[in-house]
Amino acid sequence: MSWPSLVSNELGVEYTNLARPGCSNQRMLYELRQRSFDKHDIVVIMWSFYRRSFIPRSDGLIDIGPWVNDLEQFYEFHDDVALRYQSLMVMEHAQLWLAYRDLPYIMYSGHAYEDRVLDSMVSAHFEHHIIDIAADNMHPGVLSHQSWSKESLTHLRPLV
Repeated sequence: MSWPSLVSNELGVEYTNLARPGCSNQRMLYELRQRSFDKHDIVVIMWSFYRRSFIPRSDGLIDIGPWVNDLEQFYEFHDDVALRYQSLMVMEHAQLWLAYRDLPYIMYSGHAYEDRVLDSMVSAHFEHHIIDIAADNMHPGVLSHQSWSKESLTHLRPLV
């Protein structure tokens, strides 16, 4: 089971998991702004790896990441400094957007950003709880999700 379902079961609350494979922080902000929330909702965001990006276009949404071929030009103009700064702006925008709507929220990160400002914006990093690897050999396994759910509960219990 994934950590959101473990946390939901432990707290006895419903949840909606909007996670998408390969989703960038920019795409998360875009999706967040498309949602409507009830006054009792709590928003939990697990920020992604900063080297992913997103371009909204009139003909659709384009997700960009290390798995996409032919990105030399994109990464030529978007180095790690630029991408980290872009993530910072997205995270700050999300905080302001949620606070303006008076929605309680918690922000986590899958990876430490190795950036003092970015790392200070999240409550914890999932990577510190990786104990095992899933069958795809790329993502955290069941024990990791269990460990992370325990960490998440320490942050979420006061909000429920």
